[in-house]
Amino acid sequence: MNLLIFGATGRTGKIVVRKALEQGHHVTVYVRDPSKLEQGPEALTIIQGELMEQDKIEKAVQGQDVVISLLAPHGRIPGKPITKAITRTLRGMEKHDVQRIITVGTPSITEKQDAFDAKYKLIKTGERAFTKEQTDDVIDAAEAVRQSDRDWTIVRVPFLTNKPGNNMVKAGFLGDGNFRTKLSREDLAMFILAQLDNDTYSRQAPLLTQSSEKKITS
Repeated sequence: MNLLIFGATGRTGKIVVRKALEQGHHVTVYVRDPSKLEQGPEALTIIQGELMEQDKIEKAVQGQDVVISLLAPHGRIPGKPITKAITRTLRGMEKHDVQRIITVGTPSITEKQDAFDAKYKLIKTGERAFTKEQTDDVIDAAEAVRQSDRDWTIVRVPFLTNKPGNNMVKAGFLGDGNFRTKLSREDLAMFILAQLDNDTYSRQAPLLTQSSEKKITS
């Protein structure tokens, strides 16, 4: 598949890029600073651009099968930059008839299938208390995706770790059993790539955490 990845220079992004290339995908990354990425094989295309450049984003989107956004707010940047970047990307997808988009967000994004979970209630309260501006940006970005007519999946994640993946995750909705509060970046990357042409969570926002029960399947 032809994949366009935003947020490719982050810790999770680099893993997604590496594993996508290992799986034989053609990967295009849209980055502000290409020096943060090593030059890869011919299957890797690096496009330098800013998140406010609509024309460049549209050109990057053209010809892709799936868009993956790993964008996350860093620091207190006003103006909801992630929401704006996602909105520009969705415009490009509509223009070039690209249907599938997979994004990553936090548990503060609500999902209608969720039930009450005391542990995650505390996590959401903490996000609101300490990172309200960034949390609002993540929530609004998810809402922009939801309101689109694309084939979307929003993967909600807890605290990410740099531990090696064990290929075991739990995906679903709060109230559906016990969800842990941590997730390996490597397992997140594998789950995202397993959703490229999988409609199990089409137009849904599952929560993904580490598990000792279920293996990731493509």
